[in-house]
Amino acid sequence: MPPILLVPTGAFLRVFLRAFSLGQSTASITEAVVWETGLVALTSDHQFVCVLDFVEAKPMRLARVEDMDSPPSCWTVVPTSGAIDTVRVYMGYRHTVYMLGLDEVEPVHMPLLDSASNYAIMCVTHDGMLLACVDEDSNFTVTSVEASRILTQTKLAMDYSSAPPPPPRQMVWCGMDCVVMTWDQAGVVMGVGPFSGTLTYTFDHQCVLVGEVDGVRIIGTDSHDFLERVPQCVENTFKFGSTEPPALLLDASRLYDDGNARCDELLRSIKGNALDDAVRQLLQVAGYEWDSVAQKDIMRAASFGRAFFTDNGTTHESNDLNKGTQTTTDPGQDFSVLFEDICMNVRVLNCIRRHTVGIPLTLSQLTALTPQRLLLRMSQLGYHALAYRVCTYLRIDVSEVLVHWACEK
Repeated sequence: MPPILLVPTGAFLRVFLRAFSLGQSTASITEAVVWETGLVALTSDHQFVCVLDFVEAKPMRLARVEDMDSPPSCWTVVPTSGAIDTVRVYMGYRHTVYMLGLDEVEPVHMPLLDSASNYAIMCVTHDGMLLACVDEDSNFTVTSVEASRILTQTKLAMDYSSAPPPPPRQMVWCGMDCVVMTWDQAGVVMGVGPFSGTLTYTFDHQCVLVGEVDGVRIIGTDSHDFLERVPQCVENTFKFGSTEPPALLLDASRLYDDGNARCDELLRSIKGNALDDAVRQLLQVAGYEWDSVAQKDIMRAASFGRAFFTDNGTTHESNDLNKGTQTTTDPGQDFSVLFEDICMNVRVLNCIRRHTVGIPLTLSQLTALTPQRLLLRMSQLGYHALAYRVCTYLRIDVSEVLVHWACEK
């Protein structure tokens, strides 16, 4: 994404070449949330202004709560795809959460554990379906936006202290699985799960949290960690003492490479269609794995298992970066399509993860981003030659990369 500079006068600069105004009557800017194509800004007179497209730069005022005479205690923006009806702002104001659109204001049902407290911080999932809030007394609440139903409500507590902590400095969703928050105290990061269970991590420095579709990045002064829920297929394969089909198939493949006849016993223990499921789970595990040696080992096991079952025409999903999510019912092509898809995904991921490139994406992030947007980012970072090779490998039109390279020259 090109750099965006928002100045207190209400103007924002794109690539530091053009200046846009949020309106002549716009007061000074106090806060702003920026995404890839637009932004929402809060002015000093408590008015929310949004810009959906930096190219057109047409500011629009969102609906406003009546008699609002003080700034909101906290607010967040639902991720938008650019459509006007998807621009929503959730705002905490005087013990109530409001949803603001272009033409409407709606209160969100979210009762506080302590009605005397204001909301201190909030965050929303990437799809805008779940909203998490923490009030000034550290009461934590998660609600379903569409159903207006409380899903989780608890009081935050630290492992090292019986007193409730202050409201967190930052709070983001870890995919759709839990909420991760950090405090001003150096290195304290806590995750709160769907049943109010907590998990605390301690670092030697303050951290900044960056939410992703499948997890959260924890960025420190000298470290970059990624926290995500372990996928079920990975747990089935690598859990200690696992007897799930993918774990048995992986062990059988390794025993076969060692010339151990016990591999036949493990293969026979995988009953019926479980071998088909084991092969597909191992292909998924290879996509989640970061180590290239482990990737080869897992994919070799999947290929090994493929030789021992007959396709029955079951419909499976493929995840081709170039074609999107598709399904196939042809028994003769099912495994080859899945295997080719995961090979292409893994090779692209390994290429951009290298320290010389420095784009550490996961498979879920790459799928959500799409290869076209990845190539645009690579071009903006100056990796035109690498982007050209990725285009050729994925069989994508290279014209946009070449045009960007020519303009940069």
